[in-house]
Amino acid sequence: MDWRQKLIERYDNEFEDLYNFNPPNGWENLVESLMDYIHWHNKVHDTNVRVYSVDKKHGGLHFVVHHHPVGTSSSISEEIFGAIHLAETLSCKMCEVCGAPGTFQKIRVNKSLSLGSYCNEHFPKKSD
Repeated sequence: MDWRQKLIERYDNEFEDLYNFNPPNGWENLVESLMDYIHWHNKVHDTNVRVYSVDKKHGGLHFVVHHHPVGTSSSISEEIFGAIHLAETLSCKMCEVCGAPGTFQKIRVNKSLSLGSYCNEHFPKKSD
């Protein structure tokens, strides 16, 4: 079973309204750590954060979440937004293929612009 499917099953409550889940393999630990934190936060602080989408966007990790209010609380905690922002920022410093330290690059591949983070081993070949 693919790591993505295992994560969806593990956090089925947080992924209840999921419509897109396609992060690169190199960001597996980053995505899993963020989901651990969101799950923990939901339990400990009685929040109800749901993840709609996890994907690569503009070369970095992109999370789309929604908060369904429980009781009188009506906004997502700043801690969760901070954790999401940190994960999205860290993704730009990790190879999206293998998870090793990487460099954010924009490069022309097959006459189109490619944005992403790559280590030296997985850096895409430039094209004219």
